[in-house]
Amino acid sequence: MSSELVTPSVPLVPGFTKLTPLDQVEPRWLSQLIFVFEVESPDYQDVIEQDLKDGLAATIDEMPFLAAQVVPSDEARGSVQMEISEDSGVWFYTQNIPELNYSTLSHRGFPPSCLSVVDLIPEPRMYDWNCSPVLVMQATFISGGLLLGVSLHHSVVGGRGVSVFANALSKNVGAISEGKPVSQISKQNSSFDIHGFGSVEMNISEFPSCRKIEHGWRVDFQRELLRIDLTGDSEHPKFNILQKMTISCWSISLPVLRSLGQSAPTPDEPVLTTSAMISALIWRHFTRARNLSSRGFKSTRIVNIVDISKRLQPPLSDSYPGNSVVWASSTKDVLKVESGAPLYELAKTITDSIQWWNSERIRGFFGAVDTLPHVAKLEPAVDTNLGPDVSITDNSSYGGMYDMEWGPDLGKATCLRFPNIRIQDGQVSILPSIETEQIDLMISLEETTLARLRQDEEWRAIAKEQI
Repeated sequence: MSSELVTPSVPLVPGFTKLTPLDQVEPRWLSQLIFVFEVESPDYQDVIEQDLKDGLAATIDEMPFLAAQVVPSDEARGSVQMEISEDSGVWFYTQNIPELNYSTLSHRGFPPSCLSVVDLIPEPRMYDWNCSPVLVMQATFISGGLLLGVSLHHSVVGGRGVSVFANALSKNVGAISEGKPVSQISKQNSSFDIHGFGSVEMNISEFPSCRKIEHGWRVDFQRELLRIDLTGDSEHPKFNILQKMTISCWSISLPVLRSLGQSAPTPDEPVLTTSAMISALIWRHFTRARNLSSRGFKSTRIVNIVDISKRLQPPLSDSYPGNSVVWASSTKDVLKVESGAPLYELAKTITDSIQWWNSERIRGFFGAVDTLPHVAKLEPAVDTNLGPDVSITDNSSYGGMYDMEWGPDLGKATCLRFPNIRIQDGQVSILPSIETEQIDLMISLEETTLARLRQDEEWRAIAKEQI
């Protein structure tokens, strides 16, 4: 494996950048994504590698924060900030794994089981409390293809920010590969300043989707499982829990989903979004697969990650890279969720929880977070891991990453996947699909629940697993 610190052509300005309240309450986590490309000939490898590095340098020119480190701001509050030094850059790694074959992986739908985080994502793979990079990248050339691993700091870059970054990088790589000048966007468009939206005085107790953590920090459980997984610590007390966690990829036909009852039962009722219907579908079938009613659970909750960029007044720019999400929660009796009632009823409940977040409440959330004694001790009020609840993040509409051109040697990405990190239960990420009228789901479940889901004939009539 080779490595290079990629630096911008324009000198960086040393200093610190404050992060917003929404950034502060996101988990101290590294978000990792793999872009899959078909490469016709291995003769293109050296050219592609250099184009990626030069494109990355141009992207840092546009978005200097990519070269920053995330460091503590106020340790007593658990807050963080970005730090850039004169010699900052982004580490880019390159390797070859010829045993992996693009055609074979493509035929199987690029299942997570074949996408090892250790093989495809460079260090650091875990967040360091004292100093963690905003971005590291790794190009893994396989037989007939390229797996481009990207690791972005979740406290800095949100789901929309991943698309902003990918759009800039693909544009620059494409221009360089064709010998064209790189057209830069204004750095101001990538500003993290949303403080000008102000805040409304509210208390965190007024937000039913949130709760304070008494002991530890947010995602401590997942972070510990990740450490066990990466180190292979089979003696750890939680190792048996780790062994029960799974991650699988499924595709859902949108026409089939719409046929399940997206239409309003009466003309006075609104037509619900596809995202709400997917959430309702997942909530129902996960609840059934978990056997919640027979296990004595009376209620179950779903938390949806809500993009608020257009709910603010004025709305955030499309090029805003930071976190712009809040948590919307819905609670129902287990028997009602498990029942065969129209999905519209569940989806309407989910929609109402999302619509609760208006501009005033969002600004109130900013203010409530700013008054927290410790920002890393706030989390969604949801019990997913081995509990009765479900959490859903919808990335299906972010940025059109399948439409981005990366130049003549790479073309467009043929697949987007997360690496195989098996540390969660009851977590779903909705991803865009290269197929029209289809979406992909990355599903994290405990193994016995996944086994029951696979046996659910109603679910299998709607969803197809990529194995």
